[in-house]
Amino acid sequence: MRLKHLYLSNLWCVVLFEGMVALAVLMALTELVSWWVVPVLPLAVAGMVKLNDLIAGTIERHG
Repeated sequence: MRLKHLYLSNLWCVVLFEGMVALAVLMALTELVSWWVVPVLPLAVAGMVKLNDLIAGTIERHG
């Protein structure tokens, strides 16, 4: 993801990715959401982490 300002260990990357996949599968199995959520949820979390990195970089430059 080429994060420049956030430093996530390999463990945190695995926890975020695997946790979101597991959560999406569980929600789909209980029919709370459709199956299209299974690939979309991890991508949404990755997008939020990248956005957080960009905001941290902006604050760091102006602060």
